[in-house]
Amino acid sequence: MEKGDQLASALQEAQAAHDRTKAGVDEEVATLEERAAALRAEAEGLEAERTGLAAEVDEDLLSMYD
Repeated sequence: MEKGDQLASALQEAQAAHDRTKAGVDEEVATLEERAAALRAEAEGLEAERTGLAAEVDEDLLSMYD
């Protein structure tokens, strides 16, 4: 019975450590998803800006940079 109590205690400690780690990882994943969304939005804005600027540039000159 003593061995079972020790194992149950160890299991509870391991589960608590797992829960703490999982919470940290979940928080990091959420932060990364927010950053990814912000970067996608920035990339779309830059692409739209480039399209507008490219419309004003001579086609031959523009082909050198594409």
